[in-house]
Amino acid sequence: MSTLLSCQLFGREGEEMTGQEKTAQHERAAVAYAHCLVANAGLMWREMTGQDIGIDAILELPYAESEAYSVRGFAVVQVKSRSGSVVDGELKMEYRDRHHLYWLTQRLPVLLCVVEPSDADGFTTGVRGHWIDYKSLKAEDCTITKSGERRWTLRVPITSEHVWSAESMEYSDWSGEAKSFREWIESVFVSSAEAIVRTFCEAADGYLGSGKPDRATACLGQIPLWEEVLLKPDARRAMHMLEAKSIRRLGAVEDQQRLVERAVQSHGPADFLAYELALTYWTKACMTELPAADLPSWEKALEILGAPTTENLRGKLLRLGAYVNVRATLSCVPGKEGEIPDEKHCSDLREVIGEWKDCQEKEIVANPRYHLQLLNALRALCRGYLSRGERAKADLVLQELRDEMATNPDRETLALTDFLLLTAWGAVEDGKQEAAAATLDSTKLLLRSMRDPLLEWFQDVVRGKLEGMQRATNRNV
Repeated sequence: MSTLLSCQLFGREGEEMTGQEKTAQHERAAVAYAHCLVANAGLMWREMTGQDIGIDAILELPYAESEAYSVRGFAVVQVKSRSGSVVDGELKMEYRDRHHLYWLTQRLPVLLCVVEPSDADGFTTGVRGHWIDYKSLKAEDCTITKSGERRWTLRVPITSEHVWSAESMEYSDWSGEAKSFREWIESVFVSSAEAIVRTFCEAADGYLGSGKPDRATACLGQIPLWEEVLLKPDARRAMHMLEAKSIRRLGAVEDQQRLVERAVQSHGPADFLAYELALTYWTKACMTELPAADLPSWEKALEILGAPTTENLRGKLLRLGAYVNVRATLSCVPGKEGEIPDEKHCSDLREVIGEWKDCQEKEIVANPRYHLQLLNALRALCRGYLSRGERAKADLVLQELRDEMATNPDRETLALTDFLLLTAWGAVEDGKQEAAAATLDSTKLLLRSMRDPLLEWFQDVVRGKLEGMQRATNRNV
């Protein structure tokens, strides 16, 4: 080792280090500590050897070539050596004000590493490190105060999810420490991507609920690819489900088939893919105005749905509801009146709805769409009974829908429009022409504010039933 490097690291033999030398030694020891932990965790450390204004190194998270989707990417790191960095359960770090905006403008995650040093016999080492995911901090997660001219002090609870700390100052379990650190780093990469994707998906879901699938599709199309590739399988699956739902509302069969192929490559076959493809064919069928009919699309929808046999309760509810819906609407096509859902399909759906309402499985009940899926199934059952001419049973389901919506309102405009169309159909069957006409006038205005081929087709069906009754009444006068 050269004399110069020896002096830089350990101090001059027999002499006490100056304050500047000690600070430099502490900082190098802190960098060495951070580098060691990163290497132990299987990550790559790329130090910035030139002058910097707030970034000491770039951390790279590698991945196996065999893994098409896995956590990967880069983060920038700023390392500080600070004694007494934890006070009253809070991690404290001081930095210059210019660093704040500099860190926030980085496209990559910014990790602040605060290392507690230890001196003995002229030697220095880092003994414990604390890592902060700086760009994920929100106002409620930390406090930032001015601590001098152009200097700030950051305080974050040591228990924050945005902080990772070594368990102790001992090295007895370095592999456990490395594993814990690796898991935290992966969560840093994934959480920011999931937050961005979740925001896009929530916006798209809102567009879908208001009957604007074209906007929902455009919204999902804006998700950055570099964020999408970081998603874990469940998050990617949820995104694909929403994308499939948007495409289905447009009746774009070819786009749906391409999504099915892409989704299968991502996370394998899934029931929702076939379900959404079937409903896409159903929507496409309804894009042909009566009295003409796109019978191949109706038949393809029923073929894909088939006889519902899945053991999964949610799968049963969705598939049975879809099957009854398709058959009920197909029976409204001239010459296809005999395609009504049979009694068994309706009774099976009624039974599954009861199981769904009584379900105690946390995974099902905690799902935000649990109640919306119940309402969807009830509307399908009501449509099935109306198509079969079972007016009393349809009335009971409509009342059940009203009760459910009184306690848990359905705030989706599209779903409410469907409910009103069912109410109008029921009024036609009861001979209440004025009530049916007034309801259809309302749904017509609602449908002008959205784009949904299926409901527009259904509106024409119910309007046709009302006009048929009005003509019969006029003939009898």
